[in-house]
Amino acid sequence: MATGQKLMKAIRVFEIGGPEVLKLQSDVVVPVPKDHQVLIKVHACGVNPVETYIRSGTYRRKPLLPYTPGTDVAGVIESIGDGVSAFKKGDRVFSSNTISGGYAEFALAADHTVYPLPETLTFRQGAGIGIPYFTACRALLHSARVKAGESILVHGASGGVGLAACQIARAYG
Repeated sequence: MATGQKLMKAIRVFEIGGPEVLKLQSDVVVPVPKDHQVLIKVHACGVNPVETYIRSGTYRRKPLLPYTPGTDVAGVIESIGDGVSAFKKGDRVFSSNTISGGYAEFALAADHTVYPLPETLTFRQGAGIGIPYFTACRALLHSARVKAGESILVHGASGGVGLAACQIARAYG
């Protein structure tokens, strides 16, 4: 290992399988942001069902092994790459699609997948926005094009996406 590389703890997956394949490593190199990327100090990470499907090999997307799971994170910008103008070190943010994986102390994300996290939301709330709310928003507003006054049926309204769909539908009348 080169001198001067910062190390972090991260959950890593070295083989496809059940939860037993999740391994904590304490010697993972902290990624360095490139053009239009940011490094986020992770304060909270969303745990979504899709990540269990990916880990078990039942999802259409197959990761290159080893990998760090987790797409949704919330935290504070640690550093930015060239070309990033919307964020600076210290900004509170959430990301809907990490590059390096969110089950880690630091996560790399493309700047177009990072959003400001208002002070009124906790990091845990911010980590729960990405997959559930963006999926529900796309389904209701872009695909179904729901309008105020209409009725909708949400299958699985007890899960993250379903709850988000109910909240968004109610907010839109």
